[in-house]
Amino acid sequence: MQYIIDTGKQVTRLSYEDSSTRVSQLENYRVADINNPGTPLSDTSASLIQYAYDDDGRLNRVTVDLTPYKQETSETDSLKNTYTTIYGYDGTSSRISSIHQGVGNSPENAAALFF
Repeated sequence: MQYIIDTGKQVTRLSYEDSSTRVSQLENYRVADINNPGTPLSDTSASLIQYAYDDDGRLNRVTVDLTPYKQETSETDSLKNTYTTIYGYDGTSSRISSIHQGVGNSPENAAALFF
């Protein structure tokens, strides 16, 4: 895990896959104390972006949560601010064959943007 902190106490935290240079998660949030960058302010605007890769190392899913630290009243509320993009590939090539995007984190509600 690595932190980048600017003068406005805005933190960008990067997490990587095990023994890889591929980013698995990126968080943006504000902190009260730059000496404690791992503790986000609960009332701050923040975002959490998660990246998933297939067995061939290609990016196949990006999930963006625009309210990761907000206490939601239900799972339905928490999914309203979560968006998922799913990438499909042409066989084992790196050529993208489909892109689906939807609200929430499951592919069942994703709409085809490109195929």
